[in-house]
Amino acid sequence: MTKKINLRNFIKVVAIAICLTGVTTVVAQSIEQFPSPQNFQWSYKYISWDDWGFCAGEPVTGPSHCTTFGWKEPNLSETESQLIGYRIYNYHSMEELTEIPFNEGQTIAETASIGFETGGAFVGYTWVTALYSEPDGESEPSNVEINFDGPALVINKNEMKTHSIVYNNQMKTIEIIGIENITSIDIFGIDGRFITASELNNIDVRYLTNGIYIIKITTDTGKIISDKLIIK
Repeated sequence: MTKKINLRNFIKVVAIAICLTGVTTVVAQSIEQFPSPQNFQWSYKYISWDDWGFCAGEPVTGPSHCTTFGWKEPNLSETESQLIGYRIYNYHSMEELTEIPFNEGQTIAETASIGFETGGAFVGYTWVTALYSEPDGESEPSNVEINFDGPALVINKNEMKTHSIVYNNQMKTIEIIGIENITSIDIFGIDGRFITASELNNIDVRYLTNGIYIIKITTDTGKIISDKLIIK
């Protein structure tokens, strides 16, 4: 269940004491000086044991989650401050959120873009703020996204890896064990670049340099299984 609450229904007044020649002046800054991002939302995808995909531009093998955040730029028409970026927060608590816990919220990321993608799934309250300079400041939160019972937030513990990839360092070959009726084996670099394919279950990999590779295995039933190969 995902709900939204809009917390931009109050004005934050920041008192700044400026001491000049022994005189203290109090300057009030309203929320309009640091406008908040709009229409914050997120989505996630789950990559299972027998699959692989891309997250934040990198290929990953399952089981894994990948979360995408997105929002709209603040309305900057009434501020002279310079927008320099955004900060995404998560607050993991089952208690009702009555005020923004800036000191308790976990920072997920800071970014200059109106969107961000990262591995993992986030439970609780999530929001984004805008960061400013000249003067420095941080906006109130955007709308807050709430999720405590997303069905894909917990990896299925019943999923079990039933195959293995055996790398023969002496012969510089790999063999897939535990998967029957293999029709093709494709090897990709960690950047997703296709390297080679084979129909044999004993593959010569002596031309591969040390690193991490992704292996895509296809069986005669059309099932696709992906895994990582580490060559040292």
